[in-house]
Amino acid sequence: MTQLNDFKKPVNIISLLIGVLGIILSLLFYFNGKKIKSISYSIAETPSLIFDSQNSTSAIKLYEKDTILIKRNVYLLTGTIWNSGNLPIDKTDVRIPITLNLNKSDRILDFSVTKQKDASIASFVLNKIGNNILKLDWKYFDPNFGFSFQIIYEGDISNNFQLYGKILDISNFHKESIAKESEGFWDWKMFFIIAFFLGSIIVAFFEKSKHGKPKTSTLIIIVLYLLLILLILSLHFFYNTSNPI
Repeated sequence: MTQLNDFKKPVNIISLLIGVLGIILSLLFYFNGKKIKSISYSIAETPSLIFDSQNSTSAIKLYEKDTILIKRNVYLLTGTIWNSGNLPIDKTDVRIPITLNLNKSDRILDFSVTKQKDASIASFVLNKIGNNILKLDWKYFDPNFGFSFQIIYEGDISNNFQLYGKILDISNFHKESIAKESEGFWDWKMFFIIAFFLGSIIVAFFEKSKHGKPKTSTLIIIVLYLLLILLILSLHFFYNTSNPI
C-alpha cells in the first residue's frame, strides 16, 4: 500500500506523464530525422468553366490561335506540386520524367507556372509534349520547393488529372486535399483543446479539497491537457505537409 500511495502522489503521477510524453516525442524526433524523398500535389477537384459551348451564340465564338474554332467546353484547372520530403530531388534521380496528364479526350489550349518558390533557383518549367500532356523540368527541387500551375483545356469537367513519372526512392506521388491546410488545424482542433484546458483551470478554482487547495485529480487533468496540447502541436509540426506555395 505504501508504494501505491507514493504512486498516487501528484508529483509522481506528473513525472510519469512527462516521462511518457518524452518517450513519444523521442519517437517523433527519430522518425522525423529519417531522410526521405517525397513529392506531393494538390489539384482543384472541380475545374472552372470559362467557355460554355452549349450556350454560345453565333455572335460569340472562341478560336484557338485565331483560326481553330473551339467546339467543346473550355475549363481552367489549377494545382500545386511540391517536394514534401527532407531530401532534394536531383535530375539524376529521374528514371521516367514527371508528366502532368489530362483525359485522353481533352486538349490543352494553354498552360503556365503561376507561382513558384525561389524561382531563380528552382526554375520550374512546363513543356507541352502532347495534346493532353505536360512535362515538368527544373533546375533544383529542394525540400519545400514547389510551384503552382494552371491549365486551360478543351474537354470535360470530370477531369482525371494524374501525375506520372518514376523518381529514385519514390514509390508514388502523394495527392493532398486542398482543404487540408494548416489554417483548418488552428480553426477547430486548437479551439477545442484550449477550451477544455481553460475549463479545467476554472474547475480547479471551484473544486478544492478540505485544505483549500485544488484536488489532486483536478491537477492531473490540467497536466494531461497540457501534455495533449504539446503532443498535438508536435504531431502537427512533424507531419504537416500542407501546400507550401
